[in-house]
Amino acid sequence: MKALVHLVAALMMAVPVAAQRTTFTEHVAPILYTNCVPCHRHDGGAPFPLVTFKDAAKRAHMLKLVTEDRYMPPQRNDPAYRQFAHERRLTDAQIATIARWVADSMPEGPRHKAPRQPVFPTGTALPRTPDVVLRMRSDVPIPGTNTQHYICYAIPFEFDRERSINAIDYIPGNRLLSHHASYQVLEVAPDVQLDSMPEYFVYAKEQPIDDDHDYRFFGLISPVYGPPIETFHGGWLPGMSPLMFPKGSGFRLPRRGVLLIRNLHYAPTTRDTTDRASIAMLESRTPATRPITFAAFKPIITQDQTVIPADSIVEHRIHVRIRDSISVLTINPHMHLLGASFTVWANTPSGDSIPMVHIPHWDFDWQEFYRYPKPVVLPAGTILNARATFNNTNSNPRNPNVPPKDVAFEVGMDDSNEMMRLVLLVLAYQKGDEHLDLVRLGR
Repeated sequence: MKALVHLVAALMMAVPVAAQRTTFTEHVAPILYTNCVPCHRHDGGAPFPLVTFKDAAKRAHMLKLVTEDRYMPPQRNDPAYRQFAHERRLTDAQIATIARWVADSMPEGPRHKAPRQPVFPTGTALPRTPDVVLRMRSDVPIPGTNTQHYICYAIPFEFDRERSINAIDYIPGNRLLSHHASYQVLEVAPDVQLDSMPEYFVYAKEQPIDDDHDYRFFGLISPVYGPPIETFHGGWLPGMSPLMFPKGSGFRLPRRGVLLIRNLHYAPTTRDTTDRASIAMLESRTPATRPITFAAFKPIITQDQTVIPADSIVEHRIHVRIRDSISVLTINPHMHLLGASFTVWANTPSGDSIPMVHIPHWDFDWQEFYRYPKPVVLPAGTILNARATFNNTNSNPRNPNVPPKDVAFEVGMDDSNEMMRLVLLVLAYQKGDEHLDLVRLGR
């Protein structure tokens, strides 16, 4: 009898242990759907999906490895220095949940307990179906010559009315080879011919971006009204989230104009292929009375700093005085493959030091326009500082040159050279900006 009691007690204890198994449907899917599936889906930017149980089970051991190592999700800023609104970062508990699931041999769990799979508009990470999509008019050839390839592409448009835009997402058609792009929304004069406009031109080697040349090539300069009017300037880099702006701000999408993609850079390839990018936008439900300003800064260098010598680690800096008070919405540090770290801070006239962003381990493949939870207000007279370190030694695993060789600095745009940029999206300061909620944009 005593043995029977012990057996029953043991069985009763075993029931809750079995019920506590970590399953995909109950425990892992909610983590993946929130943090991973925005990219890891069939039409997303990641190389494979993580939507279904089979998707995740197939790569379970890799999931455990890259999450424990915090390589994924790809959040590269130091949260102890400054946190941002849309960080893709798992908690210790979430990482442990994935590890337990793998240790439990990846059970699927009850299918009726699975969360609803997230639905995303095709091709974009915007939170709802875009109101406007501008697409390249045809496929752009990328030649398999194993060289850098740059183009300037024009997408003309004409609508029945002007729109206010408060979110925009650049969607590369060829994510593997697309390196970066900058783009302008331009309002053109009534006598500019949109129907006969060329599609694109290929930049010659070392050809700079030149407004006069580019505008004239596409016929954007009116003999009566002059050059086009820029209403927005944005950019795209690998890993970027959509640009979303607070209520009442954004940019004006004119009734008639051109979206001009400048310096669209494709990485070298040995196989002929194509790209067909598109730009998706969300229309604001209220007029965008506060225009977004794009501000880009680079270092001032001397003649002897135009090269990063082989087997060296060098530092470059940016110092900019802010003339008028601004509210900073996003911040984007940019370097190429020799980048090691990037730190930005601001010193106010009252003596305060404001941390802006710190990337302790630079990752060329994951760059971001980091969005603040609330705008960071920089009073007039503030000094904005940036410090970037470049590692041109064998200790840099991303160094494309083995052995290291001298690399040009700030003399070209392709990734065989190096550069340092600091880009901000800002509003002219208004009282109360300190309290604007940027976390819930798009929700």
